[in-house]
Amino acid sequence: MLMRFAVLGAVALAATSAVAQELGPKEAWAFMLGKPFALDCSDGTVAEGRILSDGSVVGKIRVGGRGEMKAGTLPAGTVRVTDTGLCAYFQGLPFPPCLNVRKIDRRRFHASMSIMGFSYCQIDSLAPRFLRRGR
Repeated sequence: MLMRFAVLGAVALAATSAVAQELGPKEAWAFMLGKPFALDCSDGTVAEGRILSDGSVVGKIRVGGRGEMKAGTLPAGTVRVTDTGLCAYFQGLPFPPCLNVRKIDRRRFHASMSIMGFSYCQIDSLAPRFLRRGR
């Protein structure tokens, strides 16, 4: 019985690994554009939103894990495709954090970014219904 579960687990892992793939900057942009995502950062910040075609971001955020989720936007050009990656330009940071994006399947992605080496964020695609709820 235990052997059966081990074999099933190995098959599931192999199937997932075969589908998941790292995306380059332009591929990541095209794949993430307009899809709803959830962001979870090491400092407690959580957010949900979408990246729009002009590089702006719309959604809601709770900074530092405190308070209510608040609706917000980031201006056009915040998210940009560069030669080195898909990067987020935030005022006050000396350099933009760039995303490492992995395509899970034809609809879902997982991304991560490190901000100045001491903070990091995980970003995952969401089903569209999550953004409509007051989560």
